[in-house]
Amino acid sequence: MPSAFFTGLSGLRAHSRAVEVIANNLANLNTISFKGSRADFRDLFYQQIGQSRSGVASQVGIGVSPITVSRRFEQGTIQNTSGLLDAAIQGEGFFIVQDGDLTQYTRAGNFQINALQQLVTIDGARVQGWVRDTTGNLDTNLPFDDITLQGQQTINPTATSDLLVRANLQAGSATPFSRPVQVFDALGDSHILTMTFTPVVPARAGASSSFDLTVTIPAEDVIDELTGLPPGADVDIVSGTPFAVDFDGSGALIIPLLPTITLDMAAVAPAIEYANGAADMLLTWDLLDNLGQPTLTSFGSPSAVTELFQNGSAAAELTSISISDGGDLSGLYSDGRTLTLARIGLARFTNPQTLVAVGNNNYVPTAAAGTPTTGEANTAGLGSVVGLSLEFSNVDIAQEFTNLLTFQRGFQANSRVITTADELNQEALNLKR
Repeated sequence: MPSAFFTGLSGLRAHSRAVEVIANNLANLNTISFKGSRADFRDLFYQQIGQSRSGVASQVGIGVSPITVSRRFEQGTIQNTSGLLDAAIQGEGFFIVQDGDLTQYTRAGNFQINALQQLVTIDGARVQGWVRDTTGNLDTNLPFDDITLQGQQTINPTATSDLLVRANLQAGSATPFSRPVQVFDALGDSHILTMTFTPVVPARAGASSSFDLTVTIPAEDVIDELTGLPPGADVDIVSGTPFAVDFDGSGALIIPLLPTITLDMAAVAPAIEYANGAADMLLTWDLLDNLGQPTLTSFGSPSAVTELFQNGSAAAELTSISISDGGDLSGLYSDGRTLTLARIGLARFTNPQTLVAVGNNNYVPTAAAGTPTTGEANTAGLGSVVGLSLEFSNVDIAQEFTNLLTFQRGFQANSRVITTADELNQEALNLKR
């Protein structure tokens, strides 16, 4: 009978451990990206008590033992949260975080920005990835580093250096066509240039319609380099003014030998400069697009500008940061521009069940987990990153309650074994009386 006591006791211990695992699963039912666990058992050594005539061994087991608690990494439900710094992984990947000098891995994407402008987890671990450099390049071939947004709060101004205008100039019209164009100097201040196409009547030789182009800058925006005073009138800044624009009988531009218009403040006589002290304007207006096609036409329809592009910009302040699909940190600036500031890196393990949980939704690898595969989302089986969303716990409450009842009954059954063994021992003792 003593062996029955110990066998029943091993059953109590095993089922008690299983209930502890279920309790932890249910306690983390609403923990972001929590992965549920399962208690696994094994039977213990057997006693050889005899052998049948046919040679079959007669064995009696001596109980059960909890062999391991394994973690289940099935995908949890992804829900949109509208949190700007929330991110969820669809697939097998993990976010890489740095806690002090220790590299850890997590599925929890409820991130935030700390006082040092670093992207961190809720417990302060630094999220790893790649950051845009000062030239605006984001190189994912470099090693991982802390995602730090210092220096990204402002965008320096860019002076306008290229201009493209796609327009139609009405054939046969005797009325000049004017259109304002906003450009920026090196300090980020804007200036309104006025481009004017004046019909030439009659058209120049070999052309069906001709126009003279002038581009003027307001007198109050500039000063004479010699006198330091504003000129008396708006200044035409087209080099070699006026610039001749001619069209053939089908309304197509007769491409000049040099199909660019140069707007150069230093070439104006007398030379001028910006009144605010900004570097002189040197702007190239290309009459051909990237495909080598003319951007100006002269048809019978009214004169109109259909596209206007200039590459300058004023200084801008960062107003908000969000994580978009793919793991990119996108910054929205005060001038409406959206730039990719950084990209979150991912890692994947061939044997994630062997990762060790260290709390705070983080894991550290073991030797059995293997060397992680790292990279950006949507590569090397790392899975995808869903922005403005979180992955919730993969615990199935219905299954956990079912398991809880099963283990409760197992605990009760083993308790009954001990009670029955005690009664049998008592009966044996009573034989003496």
